[in-house]
Amino acid sequence: MKIKEVYLRKGIPAVSLTLGGLCVAVTALSVLTSQSEMFSFTYPVKYPWQLVTYVFQHHTPAEQLPPDYPASAMKLTIGHLTYNLLLLLPYGVLAEKVIGSKRLLLVSSVAWLVDTITMYGFAIALSKNGEPFICKGGSGVAFCFVPLAASILFVLGKKIGFGKLLKQLSFYLLMPLIISSVVIALNPFIAGTFSMVIHLIGIVCGALFAFLFRKKIVDIIS
Repeated sequence: MKIKEVYLRKGIPAVSLTLGGLCVAVTALSVLTSQSEMFSFTYPVKYPWQLVTYVFQHHTPAEQLPPDYPASAMKLTIGHLTYNLLLLLPYGVLAEKVIGSKRLLLVSSVAWLVDTITMYGFAIALSKNGEPFICKGGSGVAFCFVPLAASILFVLGKKIGFGKLLKQLSFYLLMPLIISSVVIALNPFIAGTFSMVIHLIGIVCGALFAFLFRKKIVDIIS
């Protein structure tokens, strides 16, 4: 079995595609309306939908950047959105084709819930010092898909042999992002301490679900 055969399995990866589409749509809406905070997580929460839309919002307004910041707001927005889409879609689709849409929806929902609770904790702590708290992006959910995809590749390697797995072009398209995501998750100097915590939570959640769904993964790959 080849990796591309897993992607070509019957069924539409509706959850993964919907998550990716919402990221593009909500970010675009935020840019066009110049209402970034309306769709981001803020504390205290002003609008109830912020608890959901913050996951899909990747817009960084220029006014939130220091005057001498080396990158433009639009470059940061596109970079943030693109990187999360590169995790959400390739790994999300791969996981959804194996564990199914209902299970992936469960994974996504748990990752979102844990992220939201974590952000509330950070926000309450920072508010005591009078610091504003704004958070956005689907990193927590996106990073959750990485261990699931990695476990699928591992099971596939055990089935067909890791030598054959290493000969597949799609393997070299997937592995760099898995490695870079782990590096980013473990390095607070790249994304900041708070983002590192969110990334790690996503990876831990994904690893737990990979363990819970290990029999399903083995059955499908076999």
